[in-house]
Amino acid sequence: MNETGRFQDVFGTRCIVALAAFLLPLVLLVAARPATAEVGAQGSAEVVLGEGPSGKALVSAGTRISAGGAASATALSGNRTKVTLPVQAIYVPVDDLTGRTTVSLAGSIVFGRQGRKVHFRQLELVSTADESFVRATVGESRFRALILGPAAKVDRRVGTVSLSGRSSALGERAATLLSNRLGLGGLAAARAGQTTLASQAAFEDPYAETCQLPATSKVPGDLTEAPLPGPIDGGATATGNGISWGLRSGLRNYLFFLPEGQGVMQGIDGGALVPPLAPPPAPQVPLGFSFPFESGSWDLGEEAAGDERVLLEGSGSILLCHKTQFRILLSNPKIVIDGFDAGLLFDVDTNVLGEWIPQARVRLANLVTSTATFQQVDGTATWTNVPVVLTDEGSKALRLAPFSPTFRYQAGQSLESLSFTLSSAVG
Repeated sequence: MNETGRFQDVFGTRCIVALAAFLLPLVLLVAARPATAEVGAQGSAEVVLGEGPSGKALVSAGTRISAGGAASATALSGNRTKVTLPVQAIYVPVDDLTGRTTVSLAGSIVFGRQGRKVHFRQLELVSTADESFVRATVGESRFRALILGPAAKVDRRVGTVSLSGRSSALGERAATLLSNRLGLGGLAAARAGQTTLASQAAFEDPYAETCQLPATSKVPGDLTEAPLPGPIDGGATATGNGISWGLRSGLRNYLFFLPEGQGVMQGIDGGALVPPLAPPPAPQVPLGFSFPFESGSWDLGEEAAGDERVLLEGSGSILLCHKTQFRILLSNPKIVIDGFDAGLLFDVDTNVLGEWIPQARVRLANLVTSTATFQQVDGTATWTNVPVVLTDEGSKALRLAPFSPTFRYQAGQSLESLSFTLSSAVG
């Protein structure tokens, strides 16, 4: 398995299905971290020293701060020094549920005074659920070199770990060690500077080869994630035949008739294309897309009272591509009805011209059940020709407006109607 897949498993995002290509080849760590996954990363940490009580005490005592190995040092105003340390990797213990993340840094921080030197090596920035710190090694000692306060900002969807100008205090063991080895007297475990971190796990769009569209950036986007619906409270378990929907015939025609195989419509993990009703002599545009039934629950309330509650969940994915231009992955549809408030939810993952926004669950469309045909017979309920209206979040999620000058995929526009059936579960 490659590095990408491991990162996805650990960070718990589904937006990167087939994440076998998400973050470059994955390497298991040495025996010191038997249950930890390592993910290649890029970025750097900047540690500014020479501020606060301890930082100024170091400088006033004649301590020279420099860098070793792959790190670099820059002199700043006020006798401060900035040490820049490249990011090597991100480590995530696979059996740790505390939110712990470790960023490995290349190079070392060197403290020198009167011919003596102390090297802080094997530097790591560690963030748990409620704190962050820089850990270092001197000789056989491993300790917290800098205390950074609250947890770093970790965005698991795009693989970033960051801090911005975080006040940094010497840890107690670090202060004692520097005092003893550099002859500084009683150096306090107090503020010594500030730390900034910008790191991102290496990434690769898992559908880059199929869609001929590599990701040049990976960003979180500004979508409002839809709440995850749960089973209907007090409702009965229901079964169904899945969810079939075409999104829009114009999009299917567009992709089907692109020249030289530039259009891709492909089912994944059970998702499938709905074929024409009769086998044609030549390939024809699919009628839509189908997603297998996953689960369902319902409470239809009083007939025609508008208080019905329904949850129908599908599974699988549909991949739509205009090669080199855009890629859309629609997964795990959900139909949610709560009286006259009804919506169609999807996990949406897109890459447009190289900008990859990983999977987010959005309310793609509103369902106008009040104007649909509804029929209930012997424990089976059918909604036919339910109008589907694109939401603002759906418009932003699909990102199709630049590729459709006539139908702009704007909020409020009608998409293809939807029909579905639920039945009372037996047994």
